[in-house]
Amino acid sequence: MNQLFLWVAVIVAASSLGAFSLLVWRTRGLRRRLFVTLLAVGLLPAATVGVVTWQETSALGHLAEAPGIHEAVDASVLLARGLLAEYAASLESWARAWPEQAGHELPGPGYGWAEFAADSLVTAEGSAVAHAGSLAGLDGSGRLDAPALVYHCPQTGSSTHLVLVREIEPRLADRIQAAGEGAAGLRQLGLYYEEILRGRALLVAAAVLLFSVLLALLVSAALTNRLVRPLADLVLATRRVADGDREFAVDTRAVDEVHELQGAFNEMTGQLREGELRLRRSERLAAWQGIARRLAHEIKNPLTPIHLAVHRARTRSNDQVVTESLAAIEEETRNLQRLAEEFSTLGRLPAPRRRPVRAAAVAREVAALYLVDPLDFSLQGDATLDADEGQLRQVFSNLFKNAAEAMQGRGELHLTLEASGGMATLCVSDTGPGPGPDPEKLFEPEFTTRSSGTGLGLAIVRRIVEDHGGSISAASADSGGACFTILWPVPSAGDEHD
Repeated sequence: MNQLFLWVAVIVAASSLGAFSLLVWRTRGLRRRLFVTLLAVGLLPAATVGVVTWQETSALGHLAEAPGIHEAVDASVLLARGLLAEYAASLESWARAWPEQAGHELPGPGYGWAEFAADSLVTAEGSAVAHAGSLAGLDGSGRLDAPALVYHCPQTGSSTHLVLVREIEPRLADRIQAAGEGAAGLRQLGLYYEEILRGRALLVAAAVLLFSVLLALLVSAALTNRLVRPLADLVLATRRVADGDREFAVDTRAVDEVHELQGAFNEMTGQLREGELRLRRSERLAAWQGIARRLAHEIKNPLTPIHLAVHRARTRSNDQVVTESLAAIEEETRNLQRLAEEFSTLGRLPAPRRRPVRAAAVAREVAALYLVDPLDFSLQGDATLDADEGQLRQVFSNLFKNAAEAMQGRGELHLTLEASGGMATLCVSDTGPGPGPDPEKLFEPEFTTRSSGTGLGLAIVRRIVEDHGGSISAASADSGGACFTILWPVPSAGDEHD
């Protein structure tokens, strides 16, 4: 009955679990599906183990209650006791016939006798084996408790005591002992099954099943949370990035492949953010290039006749005031000419014609033009760049000229060149006032820190560097001035030559 009830409970539970799993599986959500899958995987082995355990327990109980088992065991015990009783009777019969026997012949093999003056037989340890008038070797219930039967009796008309011994064969003694122990164990098993298994086995099985369910729930919830939460964070991060939040990053505390996936997502977001910055800069620079081309054209056209007219007027006029005024006009004309040239450079920057160029040699040539005493120039290292030499010269010219103007003709300019892997690092640092609180604005075409500046020099430098596949950034130097760091590609092994 209990077994039938258990099977019905298992079938009902399995059906309910299957229906619930199917219902949840049809719903959306990886978390719920994974939770149900792990729960089912955990519960099915537990239910199987519970059913098998119950079956084995029931089989053990049925074995104890099987018909004929108790009778067979009891018959073997009674047979052993009858044999021992027969041995004891033979000893007593031999003892009664002892006075009448002349030669005191032994009844058969395994028998022995002795006469003692004491009324008890004592072992070497001091314990009594047999007393006068007693039979040793059997307990109170007739079971064998010694390897031999000893009959101790006083002799009539004599002060000695007779000890008769009937040895039990070892194999027979072992079998008699095993039969008694088997009967006792079977009785204990029956009592245990009656009192415990029938009354508590179902309760224990239910408790174990409940514990298995709770454990499966906890483990499934923990594993589901550990596996699904990082994916949910990735989904949230994807939506945030899709909504325009390029600064959002996922937490990379997960493990194994999920950790690699999160790291790849953050790297992708960083590349996307950098790409958007480059795109915005390119769009602004493209707009400025269009404006610069038009301005250069509009400014250059009248500058030449203005410059010629001012020059003729200065040669024909002797008035000091007029001469000074014309000199000021001529100076402003030269400034406009320089501005037009920078606009023209920005608007018509050609595609670079690359070849291997020694950066240190180009830097020394440019420094000789822009850096004179009391400016100090120092150079450390060298690198071969994959560059358009004219555009690289223009980069050094803008950086050195800006540094000289920022230091107002007095200070130190240091250039460090180093190649590592496929890129070279160029660091230009000075002892000027520094780049300011927002160094990134230095590269904007409309931004300048000098009243006479156009704000186009560093914009041109960034455009040249990025056209070569590199990058440039500005920061405060250890000396307090500005430090411009450029990453520039180096030639491949097949293209590297002087």
